[in-house]
Amino acid sequence: MDAACIYVAVGVYQFGSKKLTMPKMNCKYSDRPEMEREWLEENTWCDDCGKPDLGMNPGREYEENGRTFVEGVCKVCGCTVRSEIITKIIRPEDLV
Repeated sequence: MDAACIYVAVGVYQFGSKKLTMPKMNCKYSDRPEMEREWLEENTWCDDCGKPDLGMNPGREYEENGRTFVEGVCKVCGCTVRSEIITKIIRPEDLV
């Protein structure tokens, strides 16, 4: 387990007739570089507004079922906004 994450809740997922219980872990959003946090907070999608890039006030970052999310509040309507953080390693030869 990553030292920056701790277990806080348990989610239950339905896969066919089986239910699997997966842990949810809170992570330290403040450990991310400021530029990265700003980008994540500006590049959002609000389901309630139906518009992109309205911005959010972040509440927390967490891992669930092997995926990382940042969740906060839409700056326009105040509803919950949740975005998945996908990390992709790009090799220098891929940039050519």
